[in-house]
Amino acid sequence: MTKARLLYEIFYEGCTHYSIAKVSAAGKLAYYTEEGIPTLDQINDHLDGKMVLGAYNLLPNNHVRWMAFDVDSKDLDQAKEIAAQLCNFLGGIGFIVEYSGNKGYHIIIIFDREVPAKEAREVGEYIREKLGLPKSGDPHVEVYPKQDGRTESNPLGSLLRLPLGFHPSTRNKVMFVDWTEEWEQGAPLSPEELLSKRVSFEEVKKLVKEEDDFERIKSIVKPFWVDGERHRLALSLAGYLSTMAWTEEAVIQLVTELTDERGGDLKNLVECVTDTYEKVFNNQAVRGYEGLADVMSTKSLQELMKFAGNKKFKPTLQMADRIRLGKGAAFQKVRWVAELAISHFMENGSLVQDHNHLVYWNSQETKQTLIFGGNDWHRFMHSHFGINPVDSFGKQVLEAVRLFAEEKAQKINVHKRHHWNRQREVEYINLGGAEVYALNGDWSQARLIYNGDEDVFFLNSEDGIQLSNLLSDEVVPLDPFEFLVERLNFNTSESVLATPAQQKELLKALVMSYFFSEIMPTRPILVFLAEKGAGKTSAARNILRFIEGLAQDVTGILSDKPDALRSSMMEHQVLVLDNLEKTNPPWLTDVLNRVSTGGHIEVRTLYKTNALTKVVPNVNVIITATHMPFSEETVFSRMLPLELSPILNYTHEDKIKYELEANLAGFWKGMLIWINDVVKELRANPEVVMPVQMRLADFAVFCARIKKAPFMKEEVLMKGLESMVSRQRQALVQSSPLIQVLEIWIKQRPDEVKEWMPMSQLFASTKRIASSQRIEWRWTNAQGLSRHIQAMEATLKRYFGMRTRTVRIGGNEVHQYRFVQRDEVEEEIEEEHA
Repeated sequence: MTKARLLYEIFYEGCTHYSIAKVSAAGKLAYYTEEGIPTLDQINDHLDGKMVLGAYNLLPNNHVRWMAFDVDSKDLDQAKEIAAQLCNFLGGIGFIVEYSGNKGYHIIIIFDREVPAKEAREVGEYIREKLGLPKSGDPHVEVYPKQDGRTESNPLGSLLRLPLGFHPSTRNKVMFVDWTEEWEQGAPLSPEELLSKRVSFEEVKKLVKEEDDFERIKSIVKPFWVDGERHRLALSLAGYLSTMAWTEEAVIQLVTELTDERGGDLKNLVECVTDTYEKVFNNQAVRGYEGLADVMSTKSLQELMKFAGNKKFKPTLQMADRIRLGKGAAFQKVRWVAELAISHFMENGSLVQDHNHLVYWNSQETKQTLIFGGNDWHRFMHSHFGINPVDSFGKQVLEAVRLFAEEKAQKINVHKRHHWNRQREVEYINLGGAEVYALNGDWSQARLIYNGDEDVFFLNSEDGIQLSNLLSDEVVPLDPFEFLVERLNFNTSESVLATPAQQKELLKALVMSYFFSEIMPTRPILVFLAEKGAGKTSAARNILRFIEGLAQDVTGILSDKPDALRSSMMEHQVLVLDNLEKTNPPWLTDVLNRVSTGGHIEVRTLYKTNALTKVVPNVNVIITATHMPFSEETVFSRMLPLELSPILNYTHEDKIKYELEANLAGFWKGMLIWINDVVKELRANPEVVMPVQMRLADFAVFCARIKKAPFMKEEVLMKGLESMVSRQRQALVQSSPLIQVLEIWIKQRPDEVKEWMPMSQLFASTKRIASSQRIEWRWTNAQGLSRHIQAMEATLKRYFGMRTRTVRIGGNEVHQYRFVQRDEVEEEIEEEHA
């Protein structure tokens, strides 16, 4: 049968009127109604582009032979997206997709018999509403038939352009297309074959009926809802359906109806659902598809997957879809969806902004804090509002949400793992979940609160340690320092100035200081020094995993990737730089200095390649190396070097990790008890005199304030501080190229070094000797060398006879230096001893 004959039988047979597209005197396109039906010659003229015909949907008996969805949008890609939604929903029933020749697509279903227009309209409008598609505006979807029957005011019903032919305005070819391939750019399809297909209206009604309730889902699951499997099936259903955007209430309804019909302990099964959703909210692993596969047959599981994704989407997602597909300019839709998201954030939690100008949202329901621009935030925006961060609309919405949030957010710090509140004198500890432990120095008053309570917010969504209530009597406390400190094999040689006992106390105090960064604006850089096989990496890794989680590991340094290190510093509370002697890029010294002194660093803004922002990282750095990897005095004075010896009985890394994992709750309860003791000491000792003159004054004062805590050995700790200062000086001398140059200079030109010289002359002379002897000289000007000499002043005076004086030359004060030979220095030392 020809195309013209098929079009005649489908769209005109038994009708009373048709229409012809004409251009009016004003130059506007309009369809003019003609009585009767067109001839086959007219239909062929339509197919050839000589004229354009239209067809009315309603038959005189208020039935229809076909129904259609007319998808229109100025953005043809958006029209394709909506048409694809409709096609996916219709599934396997027969339909035709037609490119309209201008700004949209027609999806046409041809019935195998005449169908009441009222029923066809209800089905079409139900599908449109089900998918949340707009019926007006740009874009929009029109449903044919639009009326239940002919009326006096509308005796013919609505008009649709006859398929195929050419568009009357654009003169583009109208064609049937394969929506699964390349649409109108794809290979031509056979109109005769497509127009010959017929669909039973019962198939369409059946599809709608199955989508209207849970009957299809229940019928799939019901055979497997039996004794011994209900519990596992309820857990797996909840886990799987949560990934399909089902709400918790919808899954509870499904489980309730299955229990009513097939039996089971409803209370227990509902708890399975609520527990699973709680884990989902806390980013914990749940059993979903894999669990269903263990219980259900492959065919049944495939059927479940087919229907599960079409139900119970979140209300916010439906609202966002309606806005996006409704009327309004593109910029208005961006604003409306952004305002919808902000309203949701304000009504269901707290918006906060920290001192680094980063914005966060704390969910009132889950107690999670999401950082705007983070992965968890993008997942939330996608699941709740359908925002894809890659497409243009999604990018605009996300940026608008961020700007709105910056305006409305409360200015307050967001913490990681810990927060010492100076005003309340309370330490808050969060391990990554919703729970927060509040410690005031009295263990009997230790409290469990939740993230966001008392205006204390923790970033707990990206990672963390999930443990049961550590204040419960069921958790037995263990001493964490027995695992983290006592097992280390500290170096006992005479060259190491601090004894093993002193190094242990320093390490305990340092680890404890990690939880009180608010009173530690400057903090030591912990350095584990040892030859291979001493367990220095394991020691650092244990501290890291205890504080940040078992999944964490040490970090290597890429010499050409400073941004990667800066970003890691922003993400972590503890950062381990392993085997630093192998890679020590020139920019690392400055970064470590800034971190140790609380200075700001520049990092690239999240997901913006060239946008920089200044932030103050709150991170504690641990370094492992076989020898001291730095020679700059500024870094030396901020390091806590601990030296280890080779281990005789090596323990495999997996065994160490397993021990930590098995005892993590006990270790953390023990740590909370020790932290509480520190709080007690801090409250009792608000002011102390700095016990040792050193660059790391904050750490020295912290040690003095907590020295009487039960887990500390007071006298050993204080002597350890003194030894640390001596070790810093010793390391500085050992690695200083100035020492080598002075030894050569004094030996070769003893008379020259005895003469008084200003710093500029001293710099020029020492640099010349270093160059001639091929000694690496790291100072580029006299000011840099002057700072190094000041740091080593005591050593240079004692062992190189350095003398200094200040003279006035031309009205300016000038510092001058001279050196004497070693035998003269030794004589002075002997005289001092005498």
